Amino acid sequence: MKSITRRDLIMGTVKTTSALGILSVPFSKVFGATPSQTEGPFHPVNQDNDLTRKSPQSPLAVGQIIYLYGKVTDEQGRALSNAVVELWQAAANGKYNHPGDPNPKPVDPNFQYWGRDVTDREGKFAFKTIKPGEYPADTNWTRPSHIHFRILRPGYEDLTTQMYFSPESNQESNLLEKDLILNALSPADRKKVIINFKPAPASANLEADAKVGFFPIEMRASR
Repeated sequence: MKSITRRDLIMGTVKTTSALGILSVPFSKVFGATPSQTEGPFHPVNQDNDLTRKSPQSPLAVGQIIYLYGKVTDEQGRALSNAVVELWQAAANGKYNHPGDPNPKPVDPNFQYWGRDVTDREGKFAFKTIKPGEYPADTNWTRPSHIHFRILRPGYEDLTTQMYFSPESNQESNLLEKDLILNALSPADRKKVIINFKPAPASANLEADAKVGFFPIEMRASR
């Protein structure tokens, strides 16, 4: 029997069985439905939108805190309320909390790894999390920092995709340029899933070193 590799899981070739306020974040909308991508790997379960700690009393996870805001719309730009937005990701060291992850780095016991939010009447959602680390997908392929998303709403096609971070170094830029999953998309679609994070404005009263990004998501109506 062929052994299942991390590459298989990532590429999808193997079938595997709120208390955050909404900031007014300026962004440049790239029109067109958000491209879908492989669900890929390791989808733990928990039920809120703050991944930085497992409970209000628990210690803080390791890593760069980010606030990820977004808005879900239809193809005509109309806000979609009551859309379920799920995300899952690696911790700051690139480790997933899953027994199938061969990465030898330790699990962060204080990081939640998975989150869920529901869009409000304006289609907005919010997450507080940690910028995930890169990790080896194969002997000659390292995945850049990214977050997995699944968006569900009646009347619309389920959307599974991934969000990437605008590069802040030559290394991050090189990883994006060589990533097999990202580069399976057209140049126009790549622009829709690479998001710029900026230091949080002082007026937001967030952590001093926190960064803020906005991920617009467009869903297709069921055909």
